[in-house]
Amino acid sequence: MKKGLTVVLLLGIIVLAFASFIPLFETAEQQQPVETVIAPAAAPVVTGIIAEAKLWPKTDAALGFRSSGVLTDLSVAAGDDVKQGDVLAVLQGAGQYQLAYSQASLDLIEAEKDLKSLNDTHKKMAADADLAIITAKIALDDAEKAFEEFETPVYRKKIDDANELARNKKKDLDDAQELVDDVADLASDSARRITVEDDYVKVRQAYDDLVRKYNVLVNDKDRAAADIANAEAVLEDAEREKEDLKDGPKQADLDVINQRITAAKDAQTSAEENIELMKIIAPFDGKVVSVDAVAGEMVSASQTIMILVDPSEMILKTVDLSETSMNSVHVGDTVTAVFDAYPGSTIRGTVTKITNWAGVYLGDVVFPVEITLETTKLPLLWGMTASVTFD
Repeated sequence: MKKGLTVVLLLGIIVLAFASFIPLFETAEQQQPVETVIAPAAAPVVTGIIAEAKLWPKTDAALGFRSSGVLTDLSVAAGDDVKQGDVLAVLQGAGQYQLAYSQASLDLIEAEKDLKSLNDTHKKMAADADLAIITAKIALDDAEKAFEEFETPVYRKKIDDANELARNKKKDLDDAQELVDDVADLASDSARRITVEDDYVKVRQAYDDLVRKYNVLVNDKDRAAADIANAEAVLEDAEREKEDLKDGPKQADLDVINQRITAAKDAQTSAEENIELMKIIAPFDGKVVSVDAVAGEMVSASQTIMILVDPSEMILKTVDLSETSMNSVHVGDTVTAVFDAYPGSTIRGTVTKITNWAGVYLGDVVFPVEITLETTKLPLLWGMTASVTFD
């Protein structure tokens, strides 16, 4: 009885043990390998960047000479207001260049005056040539019209008739001469001789009158022809003068004056450049904030003599904005500024410039950012410190 019970108990234990393993095998068969996916880390969102900033005039300039020399005239001091173009300081020797500039200016005025005179003279000569051509054409026309009379049959007949009369009278003169020769042996107080000689004188006078009338007719025609030739020559001269003047004054005369003008302008430029080297001139309206030289001192071309600012507009410049924050700052971003002097007041502003050069602040690499503030009634002063929060 005990042996049978023992067998039954052993069989029960084996069955229970086998049954307990079945879920384990089923679970192992049902489980499949699962691929592990690692999501990329999200980029950190940087907001509310805070930086320290200083208030400065938007426009400033470090002024100095472009050449070395003795500072002889310093006309401003720190705190002075100046206007654009004011002479702030002068080096020794600037006066000689100013004198050279004045002389060059006078030379230029004279040369330009002579050029104008040359052009005016040319214009007058051209007008005179035009008038001369008109006058010559009128004279030629008149001469040709006057000559037409001598080319008519009536005038030619008049000449022929005068010539015929003179030739006929020449025969009478020859006959009278023969009679004079015949009585040449008679006494000088002979009545016949006297009569013959008197007749000869009358015939001679008549012949001379006819020859003179004939010559007048011929000479009048020759003179009319000469008037035509002279009028043609005058017209040719006037037209030649006009042709010579058509291109303006003579190039040789222009070259001389233009060389004078060029030389005067070059002298002006040289004097201006030297004056620029010898003077400090205000580049804009502003206030002198510092002067680092005194009259009589030797200064160098690389030396800063004074600092000039334009106080009419001021901007904030960050001093500690690190390079790690630059990817979140852009031109046009808005900011809120709180000045240390007025902790209870905020001023809105806009990023207007991000510099592309780095600086170092307390061992960190920083990039200055310029911020233009909105209008405020707060009495802000240069150099005030503000805390800037970027939106």
